Amino acid sequence: MYNFPVGTSRKDPAFGRIVKIIEGFRGYDSIDDLKAADSMVRDRLAAQVRKTREEAERAQSLLEKKMRLSNALEFSDMITNMERALARLSRPPSPRIAACAVYTPEEDLIGKLIRLDFQMLSDAENTYNLMQEFQRMDQEDLIRSNILKITMAARDIAASLDEKDRLINCMIQT
Repeated sequence: MYNFPVGTSRKDPAFGRIVKIIEGFRGYDSIDDLKAADSMVRDRLAAQVRKTREEAERAQSLLEKKMRLSNALEFSDMITNMERALARLSRPPSPRIAACAVYTPEEDLIGKLIRLDFQMLSDAENTYNLMQEFQRMDQEDLIRSNILKITMAARDIAASLDEKDRLINCMIQT
């Protein structure tokens, strides 16, 4: 079992940024805080990705009206990656304990969790902002660039959730 050093979360600069995004975020000072904070981050991410997915519908119809059909395949791939991220967010954290070959309690696992949370929250916010830009875009290269950025961010969210689950499982391994 991980020894949760009280107050460690609040020392990380990313903690303050997350508190500005998620009201009531407590960080990772105990196993109960870990579960509550993880749930809060997942809920916020899911809401943001769903909102972005809704914007994608509007952007897709706008691009089709502007006859930007050359981007249709890439746009479809982007939507698929957003759907995968939503599916990954809907899965609860794995209750099974992972084997942790290189786990050491001296690592700054709490800091890693907070940085992963902040990165995922930032990715979700950025994808929403990028999605809204489609309404103002006319240049093919800018459209492609936004599609690629959103696709990569959606993939990163899913990968970060996997890494976060791995770290948490190592922390609660008995």
